[in-house]
Amino acid sequence: MKGIFMKQPRHVITAIKIWPIVCLLMLMGVTHRQPAWGAGPPGLSINLYLKPDGADGNVPLGEPIEILMVVKNETAAELITERDFDQKEFYFSLVLVYTDQFDKIQVFTLAEEELHAMMTAFYVAGRPMVQASTLPNGWAKSITIKDIRELFPILKTKPGSYILKAELPFLRFQWGFELVPIGQLGAADHPDNFSGILVSNEIPIEVSPDRGAQVDVRVISNANFTSAPISQLEVKIFKKADLPEDYSLADIFTKLDPVLAGTTNFDGQADWYSGSRCLVDDDYTIIADNNGDFGQASIARDTEAGWQIACTGLVEKEILFGPPPRRSSMIW
Repeated sequence: MKGIFMKQPRHVITAIKIWPIVCLLMLMGVTHRQPAWGAGPPGLSINLYLKPDGADGNVPLGEPIEILMVVKNETAAELITERDFDQKEFYFSLVLVYTDQFDKIQVFTLAEEELHAMMTAFYVAGRPMVQASTLPNGWAKSITIKDIRELFPILKTKPGSYILKAELPFLRFQWGFELVPIGQLGAADHPDNFSGILVSNEIPIEVSPDRGAQVDVRVISNANFTSAPISQLEVKIFKKADLPEDYSLADIFTKLDPVLAGTTNFDGQADWYSGSRCLVDDDYTIIADNNGDFGQASIARDTEAGWQIACTGLVEKEILFGPPPRRSSMIW
């Protein structure tokens, strides 16, 4: 599935003029309906919930992710909207947002599926009317998605930080009426119609590997045999399997994409950029750049004490610049 940004959908209306005589005969069967909803908010809501109740969004890689979607008329009145709106597959409005460790965003949608068909406007007494239907007061529709990984396969293979939301196109007519034999119509040109995107709440999802760890890296200077933290240094972590054998530390640091990157704070500890801080159990090389002097440390697959299920452990490493601490050579 490609990461794309959802385009603003438009309600396409094709106008057909009804002959005045036919129009007059048909209007004899009109039953007028009072305005369904005034100008302002759309009156319809869409909300997402993690299941089961109480789930916190922290999901081990390989586990299903169940979501409940609820679309509801929030007003004390009926809503007049496009024909058969309540029959639409609302889960096609889901949007998944992935943010990597460099604040780079990928957006995945189901935009290939159309939530709107072309609507035909009938000119009745010189006014464009569109086939409509009514969502009564109290109307609600719940959709359970047993595993959203079937809609967004990236969740099956890539641990990291995600946001799930829904963006549902919605058209609400200010007023409408019944026209025999066409059925219910909505006024397509009313200035108080709502035509736009309903955006749901956002659900954060953190997909952790089967076995992984958070990483704490501290950079120390030992100049003049006095240890002190070094701040404002770039630190990057690379997967060892991705490193060419003939690359120096400088080549690796400047030419390759790391799996994690950050900058040291005043305590010398790396503050990682946003995105997932969890490393999958594997071999890694950590490199810090101290004004062109590159220091390193290693993380070993399976042997670190911090490798834990669902990334609950911590791997602590230190990069030292300068000579090692002096040891006494005196013999007593």
